[in-house]
Amino acid sequence: MKLPELTSLQYLVVHLLFTGEKTGTELRKTLRKLGVQRSPGAFSRLMGRLAMGACVMARYAQKIRGGRAQRECRFAATDSGVFQWMAARGFYAGLAPPRRGFVPVSTKEGEPAHRPPGVRKGTGRRRVSKQLPKVSGRPIEKRKSK
Repeated sequence: MKLPELTSLQYLVVHLLFTGEKTGTELRKTLRKLGVQRSPGAFSRLMGRLAMGACVMARYAQKIRGGRAQRECRFAATDSGVFQWMAARGFYAGLAPPRRGFVPVSTKEGEPAHRPPGVRKGTGRRRVSKQLPKVSGRPIEKRKSK
């Protein structure tokens, strides 16, 4: 099984373009609604990588706003982008689901319900204060930072 070529964010952008061409502003607005925050520069690099990989096609058009001509970039999904999207979807759909009883179910308080209350309490503290392994009968000491 080969890993998909699209990252999760690229997968999402190609999926958003299935409905038709969108401007960069429209895409960023939709991504923001979905909880993805990207600066204009990071978004531009993302779209550049998608365009270089032939997943999206960028088309520039002149638009007049306030008496001034502005270039507007519109993005559309390509056949290659749809093919890579389908390959990524197939890869993740083909993975085995977690074993029965492994998926945590939350209680009203937001605690994982698959563990009894006595086990849940202090789990985070135990992870943080884990004992260091012993070598030749004595504990390993942490190095002091300079």
